[in-house]
Amino acid sequence: MRYKIEHLCYSPHGGAGLAALRLHRGLVGLGLASRLWHSPRAPGVADPTVQSISWSARVPWRRLASVGWQASRQAWLYERRKRRFLRHRPAGFEVFSPVWLRQATPFGDALARADVVVLHWLGKLLDFPSFFASAPADKPIVWVLHDMHPFTGGCHFSAGCQRFTEGCGCCPQLDRAGPDDLSAEALSLKTTLYARLALHVAAPSRWLTELARRSRAFAGSRSFHTIPYGIDAEAMRPIDKREAKRRLGLDPERLTVGFGAADCRNPRKGMVPLAAAWRQLSESNPVGLLFGGGASTGGLPDDAAVSFGYVDDPHRQALIYAAADVFVLPSLEDNLPQTGLEAMACGTPVVAFAAGGIPEYVRHEETGLLAPVGDAEALAGHLRRMLADGELRRRLGHAARRAVEQQYAAPSEAEAYRDLFGRLLASDFGGSGAWRRARAG
Repeated sequence: MRYKIEHLCYSPHGGAGLAALRLHRGLVGLGLASRLWHSPRAPGVADPTVQSISWSARVPWRRLASVGWQASRQAWLYERRKRRFLRHRPAGFEVFSPVWLRQATPFGDALARADVVVLHWLGKLLDFPSFFASAPADKPIVWVLHDMHPFTGGCHFSAGCQRFTEGCGCCPQLDRAGPDDLSAEALSLKTTLYARLALHVAAPSRWLTELARRSRAFAGSRSFHTIPYGIDAEAMRPIDKREAKRRLGLDPERLTVGFGAADCRNPRKGMVPLAAAWRQLSESNPVGLLFGGGASTGGLPDDAAVSFGYVDDPHRQALIYAAADVFVLPSLEDNLPQTGLEAMACGTPVVAFAAGGIPEYVRHEETGLLAPVGDAEALAGHLRRMLADGELRRRLGHAARRAVEQQYAAPSEAEAYRDLFGRLLASDFGGSGAWRRARAG
């Protein structure tokens, strides 16, 4: 059966956006009628099945009032919340996204006609009250998690805080936090909004799936699934390292360490412990190959690193990954970072902190080496060992490539979601029998 799938994601760019775009295109390749909607504020792509979304002015106010929307729709209240809790947030945290927007974003006709609606990264795209309160209660909705925001009071990564399991409040990421702060209000609203929906949760890592299971907001969800990201193993493929270095203008004889992130300045991505570890690599004298948003030499010596800036061409990305003798992934908290998978697809072993979902593909002594989270000395020790042992790098690099081919290739992800959609639509697992009878009629 040719299912009709509608995706929502703030942008088709960046880590989550590219993952959403890759899944969408994989489903199209399998014959599904898939379409990806994104914010008009985000850059588009040259693809007629990827469109910016506009919102109808029609809002079911009576239904929305039951979940508190009548108050939240007033812009001055939204601004007051922002001023009170977000203006002077503590340093060291990344984005915190409230559930309210100034504009209503109701569940539209295009989404209502879909067999399954797939949600991705929604920060700044949806006003939660108007969207979820107007969604049909029996419409199968699959939420593909790229971070923790869907089930927290607003943070995208909790930095170890577990308050989302009970109700948030006293949030360490907010100014003037208290029992009834912005996080408590937002999580309470999410819990109420989600409870009436035919909601199914999917995450790329077992780590994130288990956090979602424990969350208060998703307590009423119909099912939970772990479906890893799928990497384009044709674009991301091994290239002779000496040749890759020459093509990038690097000394082919000098050892190199790769590092990249959508935003290298994000403290969670670990540039600070990486710089501390780098100071212990003087004997190896490697060159750092840095790329991504905000990429610079950071805390590394200027003569020890090359910055390629933001790179969105997959072929150039593959060249950088292949030119790295080892890729370092010092994230302090992460889901299933795609940079590590892409490096592995290019035959480059990974040295990483054992944070979040990273140990699910960086398997110690098999596809890379793992250090305790935040331990710069242990990270440096693993980097020294990897740089000193060419045979170890080759063995782990070959195993890394095989792991991607067998478990993390793009077709496997798309097929897993196609099969999930089929199961949701084939039984009362997905939505009400009444909705399916109406659809069949």
